[in-house]
Amino acid sequence: MKKIMLGLFVVLLGSLLVGCSALDPLASFERAAGSNVTVIDEFEDIEGDDDVAALSIEKTTILLSTTLADGEMTDLEKVQYIKTLFQEIRVLHAENVLAGEEARTSWQTLKANVTIFREQELTLTEDDKALIQSYRQTLVDERTTILADKGEVRALFVELRGKWNLDNLDLIITNLEAIKVILQERSAFIDLVNESVIAVDAIVQTYLPIV
Repeated sequence: MKKIMLGLFVVLLGSLLVGCSALDPLASFERAAGSNVTVIDEFEDIEGDDDVAALSIEKTTILLSTTLADGEMTDLEKVQYIKTLFQEIRVLHAENVLAGEEARTSWQTLKANVTIFREQELTLTEDDKALIQSYRQTLVDERTTILADKGEVRALFVELRGKWNLDNLDLIITNLEAIKVILQERSAFIDLVNESVIAVDAIVQTYLPIV
């Protein structure tokens, strides 16, 4: 009997939460945006600066005269490509950090304006409620997608530890290319979060008194 009552309570609580979210789309959007900002904050740092620097081009110059199949890179070219890839990764990561800070600032601005909105006891139109719910759903969906790669950047770097040498150039390239793709996806995710938060904040501001 206790299990049945507990089950009913959980179902009732879930129904109430869903109902509250539907009645207060701003609250549900705030939670979704807050969760996504947290995800952004938890993106891993990159590593490998010293390892890339240790890949000396001088050790591979002797291989320039090696006959290779069409389209195949020499070890020298691979090392140069690795250095280029890693530089692109560093730039992407730095840009993501800055964009993440912008997203957090936008979110904090939205929270402040929502507080004023509530203090003024204002009410959203049905159209604005629906629009804000659509922004929320997009954030929820994209958060699920981006979390699929959570920790993958670190895992790819960990796999390379102790392997930054001429015997593992192909593995290094494979992992760095994968890391670059993940960072590009994260860049798009951060932009989406920031743009969604700014869009909802713009809606909220249309209701606030002009100061």
